[in-house]
Formats: sequence, structure tokens, C-alpha cells
Amino acid sequence: MKSAASTFWSVLSFLLLVIGLWVINKKLPSGSKRLTVDIGLLLVVGTIAAALVVVIIQSKAVRDNPLLTGVAALSLITAVASFTDSFVTIKFRKDLELIAARLRAQVAGLGNLMFYSTKDEAFKNLSAMTLQAKEKIMATRFSPADISTESEYWFAIKQRAMDQSVLSVRIHSLAHRSSSCIDGVCKVIREFRGAKQFRLGIAFFNNAFEMIIADDRECVVCFHDLEMTIRNGFRVDTNLPSSAGVVTNFGDTYRRMLENCYLLIDFERFVNSDEDVRNLEAFLRARHKEYCEGRLPKAVHLGEMEEYLKDNVFVNELHGR
Repeated sequence: MKSAASTFWSVLSFLLLVIGLWVINKKLPSGSKRLTVDIGLLLVVGTIAAALVVVIIQSKAVRDNPLLTGVAALSLITAVASFTDSFVTIKFRKDLELIAARLRAQVAGLGNLMFYSTKDEAFKNLSAMTLQAKEKIMATRFSPADISTESEYWFAIKQRAMDQSVLSVRIHSLAHRSSSCIDGVCKVIREFRGAKQFRLGIAFFNNAFEMIIADDRECVVCFHDLEMTIRNGFRVDTNLPSSAGVVTNFGDTYRRMLENCYLLIDFERFVNSDEDVRNLEAFLRARHKEYCEGRLPKAVHLGEMEEYLKDNVFVNELHGR
């Protein structure tokens, strides 16, 4: 009985010591001297260790046999280590679940954004999205650089422009003093001649980013570097409700840009023959020259576009227009 009482008071004294040290530790200011210890783990491990130590000390068989003393000590270490490992694993899983929940909450507002960190990655995904469009593909080209140098993307653009089942709309800006932008537009005119479902918007304004929108359900936004070449970008689609509004807003922005274009040319209607190509190229080169001289062409209203083109661009042709 005396042995049991002695054991009880020994364990209790140890626990009180542990609790006292924990309280003192909590009182210390945050920093390197303060230890972050879970009180539940501390109490349970301390209790197991104290109880086993007391049992070992009071056991005559263990005291008289060094081998048993070693076995008892090893058992103590194993028991404490096993419990600690189980406790830490459970706590780690709970902490991980908490972190995952917080992370999901933080990124929920981003919808399903996918970022493209390099130019090559951006153009690779632009090509894929262009070829996957089922009904409509809308794109901009505000950079003065020749888009045909991006061979994979250029192939995708041409293939879609010649596909009568898909409407292709492109906005190209001539708001640059270099000849590369007008040369690029003229290349589009020559190579896309006769495309049945192709519209070309000519802009005399610039924008800080490019937009490519497929079927009003998927959008890629690309950002320029200081030389106005595509550097990186991101993609978003309508698969999540939080992203659908973003795609809609970019689509509305694109349509406003289209309304502000100087010209919007329907290739099926106006660009079919070599003469059509020559007339349109000559007209746009003249307008670009005026821009470089400081004279900004005034945008033509969409409702007046057909008459303007017939009266000012394709005036020498008799195609029954």
C-alpha cells in the first residue's frame, strides 16, 4: 500500500512539475527562447514516462538485474516514441486538412485560372485553343511584330479562318510607326483572301494585352514585354460559376474594341480577287502613312461600313455589290 501511495505521489509530483514548466514557458515572450509544445502530448507522454520510471525503480527484480533494467528502459523509450509518433501523425493530418481548407477558400475567388509563365507556353496553348474552337474564335493583335513568325499559331489561325463552320474575327492594330504592323496586316489580307467566315478589324489604338476568346466559353489573355511582344498570360473558362463572369467581361471588352475599330472587313463579301487584295492593301498603307504623319483616321460606324468600303476602298470593282 505504501508502495502504491509512493508511486502515486511521485507521478503527481512529476505532472505538477511538467505543468509548471509549461505555464512558465507560456509566460515567456514569443521568440527563440519560447518552446511551442502541445500540452496534451506533454501530459500524456510525461505520465507514461513517470509511471514507467517509478515502476522500474520500485521493482526489485529490475533493480537486481542489469539486463532487465536495459529491457525496461528500452520498453519505456519505445512506448513513448510510439505514442509520440501516433500523436504527431494525427495532429499533422488535422493541420494539413485545415491548411487545405484555408487554401481552397483563398483561391476560390480565382476560379479556374491557369497561368502561362513563358511566351512558348502561351503560344502553344493559343494554338490548341484556336484549333479546338467549335463556333467562333475572336483574337487581337496589338503587337507590331509579325504574327506569322509564330508558325504553329499562324497555322492554327489560317486553318480556322478557312473553316466555313467557324467564325473567325481578328483585330489588328496599325497604331505603330514601324512598317512591320502594316506588312503583317497585308500578309493576312493576301493569305486569307476568300475566307468565307473571316472578319478583320483595323484599329488605330493600342492595348496593354492581347485577348483570344473561343466560343465565348474560354479566354486567354497575354501580356506584352517592353518591346510589345507576348511574354506570358493566363487562361480562364466558364466551367466554374466564379469564372464565367470573367469570360463574359472579356467578351464584352472585345466587342467594344470591335466597335471602336476604324474598319471591319468581311472577307467573303469584299476580299476575293487579286484586285480586292491590291485595293485594300493600298488603302490601308495610305491610312497608316497618314497615322505616322500625325493624322488619325476616324472610325467608321458599323452601320455605315459596307457603303464606306464600296465608296472608298473597292471603288473600281464591279462585283454586283
